[in-house]
Amino acid sequence: MAVSAATKPKAASAKSKANAAASATSDAKQKSSQMHRRSRTGCYTCRLRRKKCDEGTPLCTACKNLGLTCEYKRPHWWGNNEARRNQKDDIKMIIKRKKLSEKAASSIHTSVVGSPPGLSLSSSSMPTSATFSDQLDRTRSASIDSHYAAAAFDFNSPPTSSSEYGGVMTNGDSSSAFSTPQMHPDFMFGSGFAPYEVDIKTERQMFVNDVPTLHESTTSTFSTYHTPPPPGTVLPPYPMPAMDGSGLVVDPAVGLGMTGVPVDPQHMQAAMPVVPSVGGGEWMEQVYSERRESMTEETLNVNFFDFPHANSRQVAIELDEGDQCLLDHFVQYVLPTLFPILEANQHGAVGSDLILPALQSNKCYLHCCLSVAAQHLKAVLSSAPSAQAQQVQAGSQPAQLVPTADLDADIMRHRYATISALCHALPRDENHQQVLDSALALIFFQCSVGRFDDALPDVPWHQHFQAAASLVQKLDLPAQVTAATTAPPAPVTAVEDGAATAAVPAAAAATTAVPVDAGTVSVATTGDATQSTPFNMTLMSWVDILGATMQGRAPVFAHTYREKHLSPPHLSSLGLRELMGCEDRVMYLISEIACLEALKAGGMDDIMLCHHVSVLGDQIGLTEIGEAPAKLPFNANGSLSPKQLSKNITAAYRLAARIYLCSLVPGFCPSQASCRGLVDKLTAVLQTIPCGPAGFDRCVVWVYLMAGFASMPGSTFRVFFADRIAQMGETAASVGSFGRAVSLLHETWLQQNVLIQKLLDDQEQRRQQRQQQKAAAAASLSSSSSSPPVPDTADDEADLLPPQYVHWREVMQMKGWDFLLI
Repeated sequence: MAVSAATKPKAASAKSKANAAASATSDAKQKSSQMHRRSRTGCYTCRLRRKKCDEGTPLCTACKNLGLTCEYKRPHWWGNNEARRNQKDDIKMIIKRKKLSEKAASSIHTSVVGSPPGLSLSSSSMPTSATFSDQLDRTRSASIDSHYAAAAFDFNSPPTSSSEYGGVMTNGDSSSAFSTPQMHPDFMFGSGFAPYEVDIKTERQMFVNDVPTLHESTTSTFSTYHTPPPPGTVLPPYPMPAMDGSGLVVDPAVGLGMTGVPVDPQHMQAAMPVVPSVGGGEWMEQVYSERRESMTEETLNVNFFDFPHANSRQVAIELDEGDQCLLDHFVQYVLPTLFPILEANQHGAVGSDLILPALQSNKCYLHCCLSVAAQHLKAVLSSAPSAQAQQVQAGSQPAQLVPTADLDADIMRHRYATISALCHALPRDENHQQVLDSALALIFFQCSVGRFDDALPDVPWHQHFQAAASLVQKLDLPAQVTAATTAPPAPVTAVEDGAATAAVPAAAAATTAVPVDAGTVSVATTGDATQSTPFNMTLMSWVDILGATMQGRAPVFAHTYREKHLSPPHLSSLGLRELMGCEDRVMYLISEIACLEALKAGGMDDIMLCHHVSVLGDQIGLTEIGEAPAKLPFNANGSLSPKQLSKNITAAYRLAARIYLCSLVPGFCPSQASCRGLVDKLTAVLQTIPCGPAGFDRCVVWVYLMAGFASMPGSTFRVFFADRIAQMGETAASVGSFGRAVSLLHETWLQQNVLIQKLLDDQEQRRQQRQQQKAAAAASLSSSSSSPPVPDTADDEADLLPPQYVHWREVMQMKGWDFLLI
């Protein structure tokens, strides 16, 4: 009985504890359920999923756990049922990938790096401009179709020691047992453009007596993702910017040659400390906030351009073996170099929205791309035969073994097919969009391939431009880009002054105009556009403005640029900043300078010319108001900042436009102090633009041309330019517009040196002749009593005149070159 009596209190006590635990559990559940408030103020993502939202800031719990974009402001897809369905499908796919990645991560919970996933052959392997921002927002979960393996860097796994990755803490810091491993910068961000994948599907079919007997289908995938390192690889910790002993910022971008001086990689690690180790959750929140802040700062309108084709991520084309090799080379090596600024702003847009759809639907465009691929391959193999294995390596392409004669035959075969198709399509007056795509490809793709000494016959770019201009008029693209201008321009008062007209608006500080032909050229400050712009019109404007400066004529669509310049700030953009990096208003001013040069060639008097030069100089100064000095275009986490890169490129074009404008002044000479100052300032700005084979030197070729012809022997620009050529590499620096600009500037400098030496020899000869004449005169005076003659100071002053310079356009005419350097 004593035992049973002692047992009862224990059983009662256990029962009371169980009841207390159950009540506590129910209270906790009730409390947690009360934490969720279902209201109309929840985030739009949870409202779309019809889920409860705790309305946390900056992210609600549901969106944070699932890696979704939490939007409290009304998104653009909310007002359209079709857009809502598409957004809901995207969210379902994100959640599915999240669950699959968690399942994969749970099987490999340690920090050992697993093998990289295989190449995906699905149609979702290549990111597009519309989905790239969503992919970056998924920072907490690794995507299953990404080459950054989930086991390599799992945000959901517990923190591990950084010593497993070979990390060594500097500045006296020791690695903690709970410090988070750092990723190698080359593995995390790549070494050039953003990574992408392209799937190309090739189908072959054999017919015997019109009866299909054989059908083959193959799919090849090209990937620029970096392969994760094998297990056991020692990777240094990722460095962050720091201040060195000299007070200069040590940035990861210095490895790209940002300062124009070669940097020893062995000393870079010692110069840059790593981020102190913190707790896993705090570190993850820091990475998340940095990426969110970076994406918020760099947000651009991904629907800015109205591409002429629908989105496509696969290429299904029937080609023979030789042409298939050329297509592979084009997609893998040529395509990433065509529009680097557009690719930096809208990742994947060049391939999925522009090139790949046109390859499938436009045979003429396909032949143009194959010709360009053969031309690029020939230039690569001929410029650096010893580096073939390095330049054309991935996939061991059979095109490496193609001799030059066969490549010449491929170039001419596809070039002839392209031009023949254009000649047949133009008279038919149909398929204007496809014909315009092909004509612009013939113009622009030549700026990325080929060498300056290519002797194969070809049609000059300006003849293709005439055909493209007529197609632009038939498609009424200028009217489309100017129709959105609803607000009237500022009131303008025209003042007649002889044959020229100077227009001064009521707000003289905002708008000024100079004469062009029979109209008035107006210049105004502009902003960003919000409506979709036809991509072909933007590309046409780029070629038109800079092509006019190459030929010394007025742009064909100069009136359209003036209308856009006078339109309201939010409607004045043509998309030039998004396409080539320079602000639209600066490009409009370059168009005005080209018009002024055409007027000068037409006989404008010097007084009126200098007046308009002064006016345009003031307008260029207005574009500098509020602009910060150029700096390295990299964020704190080492990623490229497209916004800052665009500011740097705009500053470079602005200074180059000043040099171009000053060259129109009568009596201009590069040896003048003002011109030397502009060249030095431009050199300093160009140092902030990333260089190397994967840099952005190709985007400022016209700027290099303006600065190069205005530089004198011993100038800092010439030293800087030589260093940029060396960092670019022998192969990359000899092809495309950059290679042609290098050849043109070297030839211009050679002719300049010849002219200077000739002038010096002539001056020395005249000086010796005058000395002999003076000696003879002195000898004759010694035997006569006449007064000494007055010394001839006019000849002495002639020797002090600055030497004449050689214009780059004269060199092009002398060499028979017809380049388009953009």
